[in-house]
Amino acid sequence: SPTPSPTPTVPPTVDPKLAELDAVSAAVATLMADNGLSFIPNPVTASEPPCTTGTTAMTRFPDTASAAGTVDKPADPAGRVYASGTGDLGDKDGYVLFGHDILADLLPSTVVSYVRFVRSVWCYTVEPDGYVRQYDESGAETPRPPRPTPTPTPIPTPTPTLTPLEQAIKTKVGELVAVSKSVAELMLDNKLSSIPNPVTKGTLPCLTGTQDMAAFPDATSVAGTGDKFWDPFDKSYLHADDSPPGDKDGYLLIGHDFFADGLQDDLQSYIDFATTAWCYSIDSEGTVEQHEPGQLEILDDVDQLRAAFSDDDGSARLVLLVSPHLAAARGRAIWVQQQILNADPELDLKLYVVWNARPLVGEPALKPSAGLEPDDRIAEYWDTEQHVGRWLASNLTADAHAFDAYFLFGPEARWGDTPPDLRSTAAGDGFLSGAALRMALEALFPDLQ
Repeated sequence: SPTPSPTPTVPPTVDPKLAELDAVSAAVATLMADNGLSFIPNPVTASEPPCTTGTTAMTRFPDTASAAGTVDKPADPAGRVYASGTGDLGDKDGYVLFGHDILADLLPSTVVSYVRFVRSVWCYTVEPDGYVRQYDESGAETPRPPRPTPTPTPIPTPTPTLTPLEQAIKTKVGELVAVSKSVAELMLDNKLSSIPNPVTKGTLPCLTGTQDMAAFPDATSVAGTGDKFWDPFDKSYLHADDSPPGDKDGYLLIGHDFFADGLQDDLQSYIDFATTAWCYSIDSEGTVEQHEPGQLEILDDVDQLRAAFSDDDGSARLVLLVSPHLAAARGRAIWVQQQILNADPELDLKLYVVWNARPLVGEPALKPSAGLEPDDRIAEYWDTEQHVGRWLASNLTADAHAFDAYFLFGPEARWGDTPPDLRSTAAGDGFLSGAALRMALEALFPDLQ
């Protein structure tokens, strides 16, 4: 039987218009890459015959002020100086697709062409970033797919390589060991048998202790300061060589003024990090204690507290507004937990501690961190905008603001469209003394110890 003739393969039809557009676009991209350009200095946007829009002259494209093989024009048409021959990128270094003087040396041997044609069939403009547009002689643009939005490539963050010791220090136990060891070295170097003013009070974000190693272990020291004659407690400051250690010689793990001379070039550090992840306090004997900071819920509006209040319907509820900068106010929050809640684990009292800076003092909004021990009956919030203080004051008191205050509600209280029924409240000294709150709680819980 006869062998059938093979069916001829018909090459796909190529649209010459799109083929030329692709060639010009690729040529512009190559020119920019070769010359280290992030943009075209003077992009072609106007028109010249025979084009209504753009140009067909590849000897003047994509840079309007360039000319094929010419790099040394003293000024371009806009009157700008043309820097050439120095290797610097001037605004007119001959960025053209046909006859580009790549070395800007006027030598024909270094002229490069990125397309094979001096003139194109269709007309072209270009945008500063190198995006090419094609037009016919009437000015109609060739449809193209939507211009892609460049997606920046994420730069990976290098993971630092930690030594075994550095890895250990980043753990809870490792950091405690590092701080304790550093305190022991400081005491040994300075011949201290005790810490003059041990850090015991809290400094945000810690309710107890501090994370600032430039303020630890001596509470009244200042980093880099060794010559203060009086501290806040009016105790004499002795620092002479023939005197016993004074009560304020800058005993710090970071920025310790070893010679107590006030000079910044003699500072000594006993630890490698200025801020710790956990909180630390210390007793006068130099025993370091570690405390766990917890995160607070940020209050964006009063409705967040309203929702928590409603979730606890049927329980007595106590709102404490506490200024974290005031030691007595912080102490009242600790008192409620330790003397009221911890004394009776079954006590049906929900405690909402709202930390807020006093609005008339202009205290800075420091990094929030929970200050009480974990307890399912306690919720802590950070209210830098005074949402809760203003609402409670305006709806339940005659004041415009409320801070360093308590608001006690019974199990029957409901917070809906109207304010909840209030059992007792006190602010300022009435809150700080604790007597009014104790009496109100005893009235609500007769068996309270």
